[in-house]
Amino acid sequence: MTPQDLCHHVNDIILPALEIQVTISELTACRWLKIKLGYKCKEAKKGIYIDGHERPDVIKEREAFIKQIDEYELYVTYNFCHMIMLIWPDYRMMATYHDGTLDCIPPTLAPGEKEHVVVFQDKSIFHANEYCQQSWMAENQQAIWKKGHGRAVHVSDFISETIRWITLSEDQIAEQMTWLANLRLPAFEARKIIYPRKGFDMWWDLTQLIKQVELTIKVFEYTHPDCVAIFVFDWSSAHEGFAENALNVNNMNIHHGARQRKLHDTVIPLNNPPPAQGEEDMRGHVQRMYFPDDHPKPELRGKPKGIKVILQERKSIWDKYT
Repeated sequence: MTPQDLCHHVNDIILPALEIQVTISELTACRWLKIKLGYKCKEAKKGIYIDGHERPDVIKEREAFIKQIDEYELYVTYNFCHMIMLIWPDYRMMATYHDGTLDCIPPTLAPGEKEHVVVFQDKSIFHANEYCQQSWMAENQQAIWKKGHGRAVHVSDFISETIRWITLSEDQIAEQMTWLANLRLPAFEARKIIYPRKGFDMWWDLTQLIKQVELTIKVFEYTHPDCVAIFVFDWSSAHEGFAENALNVNNMNIHHGARQRKLHDTVIPLNNPPPAQGEEDMRGHVQRMYFPDDHPKPELRGKPKGIKVILQERKSIWDKYT
């Protein structure tokens, strides 16, 4: 319920039905809701925010990241024969910046080395916030708010210290336009914008990120010739994923065939139960996750194996738990 709803209902339905030729304002509707009906204006509040920047695991990862960046800056090499770390003070692989003026100090490269440039990836979601954020309700009422914040724009981009956003300059774009269409870059910037929503674009995932990275590498190589990119990615659950043929039981059926993925070969674990007396020891053997193309049964040729068949082929573990 909103004052506008009450005002509309009273002015357009109730008062005309009573043949009363007056109307009420929204301010009057607010007073009626509060004083006469006992309603309160409640604001939509959803979710909680937990600051995890000082969690032990986050601190550990942050320290490892800083150490890795320092090694690139200081030109650190390792002598694995003697298990020692060598620091070369006369060389630097990355540019640094003056503390006072922020002027760029170019790297001092060792023979055969290339400058390293850190490229950071991050993403943001911009919401329209088109849904009503307040509602008038009775004391014992609880509003059921929509899950989202309205239509969204998802932006994923890459940035560096050298040219800021990974994108071509106007001069570089003009040069590209003089090339034949099949020789140009597929895009002139790394930024990827999608409109995720039911009936529109899919929500951001690992597959889309990989495609964006492939494009970003091409743009980076054009804008940074003879440089090496060090990619640093936003830690997001949307970036988690498995290869199409990864050994993931969630991509398998109990029985063979049907709609399931072809997984890559594996090795039967050595910690499987020992075989029964007289049985072949299958531990350490390579196990194919789909039937061979010359299988005696034509309907099984090249088909993925189900969980049951996989366990039966391991013999000892099937015998132990069945």
